Amino acid sequence: MAKSRVTPPQTPSSRTAPAKKVAPSSEKKPAISMWQSYNALSPRSRMIFGISLFIFAGAGLYISDKLEERLLASSPGKR
Repeated sequence: MAKSRVTPPQTPSSRTAPAKKVAPSSEKKPAISMWQSYNALSPRSRMIFGISLFIFAGAGLYISDKLEERLLASSPGKR
């Protein structure tokens, strides 16, 4: 049984002609929706994203309530 010889890939010589430029295709790929992008994420990434969004929304509600209490307490006539 003869062993097959594996030849290393050859680098192009300096005498080769430059590669031809290919015109960009006129066909546009349809843009994927946000839902498709979300579904393309791994389950772990979707979980982290959802929990982060939940924490961000909760913090926003908490901070807005605290700011409202402070602003209304300092100016009771502007209600």
